[in-house]
Amino acid sequence: MAADPLHRRFRRCVRAVNRFVYDRIEERLAGGGDYDDILSSLIRSYGDDAPMMKRELRDQVVTLFFAGFETTGTALAWTWLLLSENPDAQHAIHEEVDRVLAAGRPGTTTSSRSATPGRSSRSRCACTRRSTA
Repeated sequence: MAADPLHRRFRRCVRAVNRFVYDRIEERLAGGGDYDDILSSLIRSYGDDAPMMKRELRDQVVTLFFAGFETTGTALAWTWLLLSENPDAQHAIHEEVDRVLAAGRPGTTTSSRSATPGRSSRSRCACTRRSTA
């Protein structure tokens, strides 16, 4: 039975993920760089068996990535919902963000800021304007 287009697309995506992860595993095993990341830590934990455990390493990395992605998204969704239901907490967070970012966004210089002096930085964000209006 022939696979439908959605199934073929899914398999193509899985192959792309596998290719990416296996390439990173090969890089680490070849010692091509001084990496200090989760994948390198996993490989070190397998010791001399790491080259024979590529499939298991791949499974670990993919699980960590997708579980972390889903967990972060869920946590943020609940955070925004709960903040929308608690105006005092939402206001306190806006004040803290404004205070922390008063000198500009991290990684930018003061001259590159687009905020108008005396104007709240959160008014530049459409989603924040809706929630504080």
